[in-house]
Amino acid sequence: MAGVKGRSGGARKGAGRPKGSKNINSQDSVKKLEELKFDPIREMITQIETIDKQLKETYVGKDGQVMPCLRLGSGAHAQIMATRGTLINNLMRYAYRPVVEKVQTEEVSDSNTMMINFTFDSEKELDEDADT
Repeated sequence: MAGVKGRSGGARKGAGRPKGSKNINSQDSVKKLEELKFDPIREMITQIETIDKQLKETYVGKDGQVMPCLRLGSGAHAQIMATRGTLINNLMRYAYRPVVEKVQTEEVSDSNTMMINFTFDSEKELDEDADT
């Protein structure tokens, strides 16, 4: 029935899930996590705390020098820091919602235009300003 008005796809008033409501999969996921007593936010915070603790732990070596307990190469250290950053970014999604920036514009009327002209009394003032 091509060409019949009102029978093609597209948005229709009142159709679809209400804005802000959770879809079925989200509701099921939340229910399952509650059944398992698993809190993803708490787990991410625990991971960050564990990483921080391991990076801060030190011991005193035989020569009296303070050494880190967790000795990492630069690649492993970079990976741990990247993992930590990812955890923090994931947590921020729970805490912050994106804010849409609105630009406000004002109409400017030409009726109250002011012009300022700077003039110099002499060449001496012009030379003094150029030196500074």
